[in-house]
Amino acid sequence: MRNDSIAILDTLSIESKILVRFGLKQASLLIAFYLLCIGIGILTGKTLEMAVFMLATYSIRIYVGGFHANSKMNCLFISVALVFMGVVTLNVSNRFPILSVGVVIVTVLLIFKLAPIQDWHKPLSTNERIVFSRRSRSITLFWLFIYILSLISEFTKISNGVVASFFVISLVLLAGFIKNQIVSIKK
Repeated sequence: MRNDSIAILDTLSIESKILVRFGLKQASLLIAFYLLCIGIGILTGKTLEMAVFMLATYSIRIYVGGFHANSKMNCLFISVALVFMGVVTLNVSNRFPILSVGVVIVTVLLIFKLAPIQDWHKPLSTNERIVFSRRSRSITLFWLFIYILSLISEFTKISNGVVASFFVISLVLLAGFIKNQIVSIKK
């Protein structure tokens, strides 16, 4: 009996080490992504906009799902491309405020209609879908409220950050939806 207990503790210890390594690896990727965003914000003179972009994108993306890359390296490349899309969107939303309002409206409608879009490798249970749907809508409404307040208060740096986030989220949602449609056709 004592040997069985030691064997179980050894197994748990190995599993715990694996989980800790995985968590540290994920955390390091997330930190690298944040540092990249902050660096781009500093280089482009859009630090506040990039901070809002990061917060909004990350808080919404967790629950809406969307496109998931097939490898961590592809995920990293796509994430970097999306950050650059966010920076481009910041510049465009400054010049065309009406277009920004359209992006926000379309994104909110997409989230309310499609979210959560799950990865076909990891399907969500019915309860998870309900929870993710409610949370994605709540968080989206929060950022929509921030966007409206920033428009009224003429804090364009904040509203532009939200617009950039919503634009990137809409791209990720549409890409995930299209990928899932293609996968379902192939099956």
